[in-house]
Amino acid sequence: MDRRTLWDAIEQYARRTRRYGSVPRIPAQATPVSGRGAPTT
Repeated sequence: MDRRTLWDAIEQYARRTRRYGSVPRIPAQATPVSGRGAPTT
């Protein structure tokens, strides 16, 4: 490993998006709940 390889690895690491253990948030899809609100026909 030479300096250029090490420097490339450091630059690649610096560009990463860190999530700190969390997972990306996926928007919840609207699902109808039966028995609540206006009756559906």
